[in-house]
This record gives sequence, structure tokens and C-alpha cells, in this order.
Amino acid sequence: MRRRPNSRREFREIARTKLFRLFEEEVELPNGEIRMFEFVERSPGVRALMFQSHHLLINREWRSEFNSWDWRLPGGRVFESIEEYDTARKSSSDLSDLNRRAVSREVREETGVVTDPSEWSFFATSVAGATIRWDLHYFSTHTDRIPLTYHWKAPETAEEQTETFWKSFDEIHRIIESGEMREDRSVVQTLKFLASSASQTL
Repeated sequence: MRRRPNSRREFREIARTKLFRLFEEEVELPNGEIRMFEFVERSPGVRALMFQSHHLLINREWRSEFNSWDWRLPGGRVFESIEEYDTARKSSSDLSDLNRRAVSREVREETGVVTDPSEWSFFATSVAGATIRWDLHYFSTHTDRIPLTYHWKAPETAEEQTETFWKSFDEIHRIIESGEMREDRSVVQTLKFLASSASQTL
């Protein structure tokens, strides 16, 4: 017998901070049982896949959660708070333009490279899961304006220490295989991108 999917009935907010919101959700399971689940929502983030001549622009960042350096795709928040996210969703169901603007802004801040939001093409969205709802949107762009010798160090702050480099696709594979890129969602999307036809543009 074919089982029907879970039927979500209703949810209510039970707590919030600047960046997070905690919900309680009533769900009807396929067997008809009603269960209560909790989930946390965070406003979305963006990650940038900028490439040329089989090289990817990538950051080396100091990460407090590891107390060490890590390789990261440039990126950051789309919104500064959950309230901003709510306001945007109420005005439009399509946030793609805001996501592109966020990619352009984060790339400028973290790498010093200036781009127009229209240059960025949507590549993929990574969904965290059922209990933590935090989407990461990945965008790509090809450029031949930035020399492969480019190296940039972002102004150091209490929260961020970042340096930017071009790395060849082979070097990116070695970084991933050695465990030096530890945002697993970005590891998956980076590997997918390197294997895609989009990355083969010269």
C-alpha cells in the first residue's frame, strides 16, 4: 500500500533572537499519528563561485569554531536579521534579486572584487534539513578581468581575517581531499560545480 507523505498542520513561533527563530510544528505522520516537532529557522546565506581558466577564487579565513584557518567560498548573509528577512518575504515571494545583490556585496567586501549583481547566475540551493532551516544559495560567474596572480587581504576586524587567492581546480580538489575546506555544504556544491559544464568556460 502506498504511504501518503507527512501532512504539516500548523506551527507557532516560540522564541527568536536577532538571527534565529524557533518554531513548534504539528505534523500528521503517514500512519495518521499527530506528532509535535521543533525547528530553527535562519535567514538565508549566499556563496560565490567565481572562476576563470580552470581556477576558482577562494578565501582563506580564520574560523573561531575551529580555532584555525579554513578555505571558504566568498559569501555571507543576505539579511542582517530575521526581521529583515520577514519584511522582504512579505513584499515579494521571489528574493533572487536580493540574493544576487548580496553575492555582489559579499564578494566586494571579502575579496575586493567589484561585480554587478546581474553578472551572477544561480547554480544551486543547499537546504540544511528539517530541524534547521537555513538555505545557502550558490551563484557563479566567469571573469577574465582579474589576473590569476591576484591576492587580496581584507581589512582585519575582530570577527574576520580573510585572504583571497585564485586556486586551480586541481588545487581545489587537493584542498577538499585534505580536509582543509570544512563547510561541508560548500564542499558538495563546489565539487558539483567543478564537475559541471558551467565551470568549463575558458
